[in-house]
Amino acid sequence: MSKPHQDDPHFWEDPPHHYRHAITWKLVADVMARHVLSKDLRVFELHPAGGMGDTLSMRLVDDDSVYGAELNDFRAYRRMGREGEGRSPYALPQGGFYIRRALQEDTYHDTLLGILHALGLEEGRPPVNPYAHPRVLTHCFMAGVLAQRSEDERAWQWRSGISDTSGYSGTGPRKAFDPEHPHFQHILQHLPRERRGQIHPLYDIWFLTIEGRYNPNRDHIKLIVDAATGTGWLNTHPPSSPGDPSRESAFDLREKLEVRGGIKELNSAIEMES
Repeated sequence: MSKPHQDDPHFWEDPPHHYRHAITWKLVADVMARHVLSKDLRVFELHPAGGMGDTLSMRLVDDDSVYGAELNDFRAYRRMGREGEGRSPYALPQGGFYIRRALQEDTYHDTLLGILHALGLEEGRPPVNPYAHPRVLTHCFMAGVLAQRSEDERAWQWRSGISDTSGYSGTGPRKAFDPEHPHFQHILQHLPRERRGQIHPLYDIWFLTIEGRYNPNRDHIKLIVDAATGTGWLNTHPPSSPGDPSRESAFDLREKLEVRGGIKELNSAIEMES
């Protein structure tokens, strides 16, 4: 039995996960842009339910908790899942029809407003230049990269440099970002030192991979970004052996944006380079 095509209404009942990832990151970037001047919003990739679930958790970082208060979550990159006063427990429906609405310009705004309502946030307005903030710029870039690959059957996704799971393996750096392994050592040196009582810097590191490669090695990771600084790395010439030093090429997203003139042009440039 053949799978339904996106022109078939049944396609949107349960669309591929990479569609969900792409539109979720766009929504995340737009939510952050509207509140970046007044709120410290972060997103963490979490794996609750014994490590079985995939959640992109949006959190408001404050002085009450190291990892902030969860506003809501994009469970399985498709819906928001916590009830609360003034919030809708299912701002994104269980099915995938919201993705179709979010992909259309005339209905995207209403979808975004539903997300803001579920988060308990006001509509807000993005600053004149939202890309001036590294997290907004990085997440816009991440969304654009996935959008450009949305028709690729390999199902590209962004994953966090740290694996936060309630399963037996516990929480810690993914293999390629573990200081005990000779992988991305100079990327780790670029990060702030891990300090007790502060958010681990690897929560801000995201790497591009394909579905199924939950813990890929260095050779399978071609693009990495740091949301905290707006820095990216291209792993276009991986070392010939595991013990060789890193040779990734670093770039500043803001500088490249200024040269290219727009986020779409930036994404296209990185696509060609990688």
